Amino acid sequence: MGGNSQRLRIEVLGPLRAWRDGSPLALGPVRRQTVLAALLLRDGAVVSHEHLLDGVWGADPPASGTKVLASHVNPLRRTLDRAGTRHTESVIRSGKGWYRFVLDDVRLDLADLAELRDRALRTKASGDPAEAAQQSTDALALFRGEPLAQLSGPFAAAERERLLERRRTLRLARLSCLVDLGRYGDALDDAARLPEADRYDESMLALRMRALYGWAAPTPRPGGPPRRGSSSASRWPCRAPTGTRRSTSMRSKGSPPRRGRCGPADRVRGPEGKRGPGRSPLATGGLVKRIGRRRHSPELRVPRAHPRAGSDVVITSNLANGWLT
Repeated sequence: MGGNSQRLRIEVLGPLRAWRDGSPLALGPVRRQTVLAALLLRDGAVVSHEHLLDGVWGADPPASGTKVLASHVNPLRRTLDRAGTRHTESVIRSGKGWYRFVLDDVRLDLADLAELRDRALRTKASGDPAEAAQQSTDALALFRGEPLAQLSGPFAAAERERLLERRRTLRLARLSCLVDLGRYGDALDDAARLPEADRYDESMLALRMRALYGWAAPTPRPGGPPRRGSSSASRWPCRAPTGTRRSTSMRSKGSPPRRGRCGPADRVRGPEGKRGPGRSPLATGGLVKRIGRRRHSPELRVPRAHPRAGSDVVITSNLANGWLT
């Protein structure tokens, strides 16, 4: 949002920005903005100089100690206060060893986010998922990328994670509403746009599975049950992979195994040419160990007795498809 003509407006759901009377304010270098965030996001509480130093500089405080704070706070006062504001009426108050940011005349985008989020949760609880989905969308639109982008220090990092968790909760609420409404395609589109860190969230995965199930379910005929023999396969944009179709195909009982296929009939022949004790070559310990060590090699050498060869037998394999040749 672009500022408020009646009060100071500050946004933290992205790069830190501020407006006074609709005009953007220059907040200075990154370190100064980090000091501002560490004061602003304390809900008006008093912050000691030591806590402020720890939150901004962490384990690497400046050599000048608390004296460096005034070099950041005083320029922030001149930027954020109206012209002619007395020191005791500044948005950043101070005392012996402390600072405090006064929020009385400040509008934060966090307040807008909290209002929209609470409204969406109440609307969903009242049984109106369509309106709740729209309100969740409006709340998510307040985010302009990563909260407190480019700000350093332990305090900014902790607040960034807290705000990202709020965004994750809103996305979860919107996905839930879309699934409840049967808008499975929109839900899957939202899930596909999730950041990498959110895609494997357990609740997100559960909603995505519900959306996939609903999207792939056969569409019933108007006024009647689904057609007999209808399948969800026709809803998918592509066929199953060829290897999958082959591996799941059925063979009649007693039919010989396919050539090269490793099956129960492919047993190791002993020195007399007789079959072994009914075990597949893949079940032998030596071969399994060699597969584990040489799974990327197209050839596996298995030492065993053979009536016509005095050296190792070479077996060419394609383990990904289950073939032995």
